[in-house]
Amino acid sequence: EHLDILHSALSSYKETAESKAVWLDIYQNLKQYLYGALADQTLCVLASEILRKFFLLKDLQPTIMKQSKDHFKSFLSKHHKLFVGTVKHGQRTESNMLQLFEHFNSLGEDFREYTYQILKEFSEEER
Repeated sequence: EHLDILHSALSSYKETAESKAVWLDIYQNLKQYLYGALADQTLCVLASEILRKFFLLKDLQPTIMKQSKDHFKSFLSKHHKLFVGTVKHGQRTESNMLQLFEHFNSLGEDFREYTYQILKEFSEEER
């Protein structure tokens, strides 16, 4: 229910200095829960949609990308078994994470490099 409200509110985002500060604060306070929701079967679709929306807000994008890198790596570290087929209930979550990364890759070189760096750093840390 809370994610539905956040999703709807993000749809009405307007670029102003005031709203930028407010939405950056909202993202900062909720990002750990959004990334946590990616591992939940019932919340992962909506959580990934909300993250996509945050990442596509042009005036917030550089800050959100910078603030999110460690959360992406942390999520992958905690839930990587969802991606290697060792957890059967994680198929929906796996699919949504792959779609999220594919979506980022489709947005252009900056996002492809961002995704690549996250996965590269995660791989190096997991060795």
